[in-house]
Amino acid sequence: MIPLPGSNDQLLLQLPPAQPGNVCVKVIIHLYKVPVTFSPDLNLGSFIESTFPGYAHSGAINSIITDDGIDGVNWDCGMTTFTCTGPVLPPEPCYGYYLEDGFSGGVLAGFQAFDQPFYWNANGDTLTLRIINKIFTVMGVPIVTPFHA
Repeated sequence: MIPLPGSNDQLLLQLPPAQPGNVCVKVIIHLYKVPVTFSPDLNLGSFIESTFPGYAHSGAINSIITDDGIDGVNWDCGMTTFTCTGPVLPPEPCYGYYLEDGFSGGVLAGFQAFDQPFYWNANGDTLTLRIINKIFTVMGVPIVTPFHA
């Protein structure tokens, strides 16, 4: 896992070979409720998963690679929405999300810490994530720069 300077994002560079337009990566998105500090030894057990009413991690999501023809290749996981289905007392924080490798299972593929925690308070609270990553190649090495909308 490689820390990205000036960012709360940490992603592994273990992307399988793929051509633009092909399914490249399959991930499972989890939310976590206790802050974590980056370490090369992080694994799925390093995160305390959210437990608010109605929470379930995403199913395996196929991520598509597309070449924008300008400055790199986009890796897009699409939109995922999490919804609370009951009251949460006390409110439960969400510090970010982590990605599990959807092909091999049980392997941490990356994570992002939000700038500020999101708090689950009540029935109907929602959080929608669209995880997009820009993949550049520098001297033959893939460099993943995550961003999300």
